[in-house]
Amino acid sequence: MLGLLYRQRRLLITVISLVIIFKYIYRDTSGSSKAKPKPKKNHHTQHQSSPSNLKKFSSRIVAVGDLHGDLDHAVRVLRMAGVVDLRNQWIGGPSILVQTGDIVDRGKATILLYKWMDALRTEAQAAGGAVVSLLGNHEYMNALGDWRYVTKEDIETFGSAESRRKVMSTQGWIGKTWEANYSVTARIPYPLGFKELPRRSSQTSTTRRFTESFTEEEGEEESDPFLDAGTVFVHGGITPEYASLGISEINRIGHSLLHRALAGTIPYNHLPPHTPPEEAKLYAEHGPLWERSYALEDDERRICRQIEIATQRLHVRRMVMGHTPQFKGISSRCGGKILLIDTGISSAYGGPLTALEINYSLTPLSHNSSSSSWNERESVFAIQELADKKKLAGFHRIVNLTESLHH
Repeated sequence: MLGLLYRQRRLLITVISLVIIFKYIYRDTSGSSKAKPKPKKNHHTQHQSSPSNLKKFSSRIVAVGDLHGDLDHAVRVLRMAGVVDLRNQWIGGPSILVQTGDIVDRGKATILLYKWMDALRTEAQAAGGAVVSLLGNHEYMNALGDWRYVTKEDIETFGSAESRRKVMSTQGWIGKTWEANYSVTARIPYPLGFKELPRRSSQTSTTRRFTESFTEEEGEEESDPFLDAGTVFVHGGITPEYASLGISEINRIGHSLLHRALAGTIPYNHLPPHTPPEEAKLYAEHGPLWERSYALEDDERRICRQIEIATQRLHVRRMVMGHTPQFKGISSRCGGKILLIDTGISSAYGGPLTALEINYSLTPLSHNSSSSSWNERESVFAIQELADKKKLAGFHRIVNLTESLHH
């Protein structure tokens, strides 16, 4: 009797389960359980509500002056500027970091600094950014064998003076990275990757050939409003005379002199024999490696005329320089056309830890894809440890690209 009741109970449970499954699979489509039909795609409405392809464009440049063998202070500066993390790896994303030369001498971390710059260059490129490295007079001095400012501790890190000389030759890794990755000067255009650029600016701004000249074609000055939207960086300074040569030619001469110095079998401690006059002139007092007039000239009107001519010839708004220490912090002259960023970062000088920041943006006045008016804004700041960020210069205008885009 109990067995019969057990079997009946099992049968009842099975029937109920089948009914539930049946209703789940073949549920009635009437009433509240009625399936809602999928809405037909309205392509017109979708197009109307889709985000506009006109988006705000922005870029950031960070520049750091002479480091002179001080890794600890260099690390503090780049962390402060937000381009490296606590592991000293790149976190700057698409930012561009410019170091204006004189990594070497006066300190003991030459090897570590150059290796770090090489590593950051690779990391920045992978993140869509860049590290732009310039040669200072002290790089050339070391290549030539002028070691007056080399410390004993620095030589010891290489093992010997002979080993140090070999590393700073055409066969050594520092000599090779100087030739491959360093230049005398660089021009950084602000609107890198901005797709709405007129043809000429677009070609220059997307190739990232920072060490080449930027010259307009006939008639383009009127049609392209971004021809001068950039900054030139150099260790000492570029006079109007050198500006007439252009960035490409300055770097060609500088590279030739560098190779000549690195290829020497013995330290010269001066220019190599048979150095061409153009190379000797580049290494002279008023060449781009040693020039100091933009920092030291007392006649403000005179120096502002000089920088006005030089920047016009180079198609830039500003010139950023190291070389001459500014112990009160980054200095600005002539409405921000002259920016002096060597503040004695190295402990050999004891100056403030600083970095220059240039923020640039282009914002569409309307998100309508047919709009061609953009709000262009450029802000230049001094970043200093234990101090508030200080605005040094700025530029603002409304740019209409209607005519420019047709050229």
